[in-house]
Amino acid sequence: MHYFKGLYLGRILNSGFVIASGSASFIIDPTVWVFEGEWNYREDLLEKIIEYLEKMPRPLHVFVTHEHKDHADIKVLEILQRHFSARIYVPAGIKNVILKASLFLTSLHPVNIGDTIKAGSLKIKALKGGDTANALSYLVEAWKKTIYFAGDQFSEWQEITVDYIVLPLWFIIEMHDNFEKALEKVKCKKIILSHFNSKYQETAIEKVKKELGEKIIVLNEFSDLIML
Repeated sequence: MHYFKGLYLGRILNSGFVIASGSASFIIDPTVWVFEGEWNYREDLLEKIIEYLEKMPRPLHVFVTHEHKDHADIKVLEILQRHFSARIYVPAGIKNVILKASLFLTSLHPVNIGDTIKAGSLKIKALKGGDTANALSYLVEAWKKTIYFAGDQFSEWQEITVDYIVLPLWFIIEMHDNFEKALEKVKCKKIILSHFNSKYQETAIEKVKKELGEKIIVLNEFSDLIML
């Protein structure tokens, strides 16, 4: 049995992350969709996800932000439910859509805005997402620290104060002119990049790191966990 004292974060692929604390883990948007100049479905990485998550404390609680295929990866959800008996949480508005598209998912837990789920020292609250009508974002709390997972859109920044925000690389690039002002209002200590492939978007990553400096955290795919 794995037990992590403190709050730890690791990156899987694309926008997929694991948050581990105590004897439980939250998994956000696990997928093997990878941008390699174009979007490719990397079935060869399915086993690597299993190996990576084997090292994490259990139970595993899996959260989906919205229905886009690179966030709601049905095959990965099926594998995590079968292999780890993971509890899978999805926005209430897409629960039936995912169940109909899957042959093997036995149960999904619907989540609405404002819902809070606790597992050991971890707590996660569903907030409004901004990419689709049913999208959610998630606010995780543990060990007096907070980390916000925006999904594909950063729609809640005026309403939250957090230690860490997980944001798509492309969003930071597009919002660069207004980003410093946004950060002042958020009072965010660090930004953690998501929605990128280290190999194919290296130039963009280096540009963001150069311009925003120590505010940026970049985790490579299947990275060692960092303590927050």
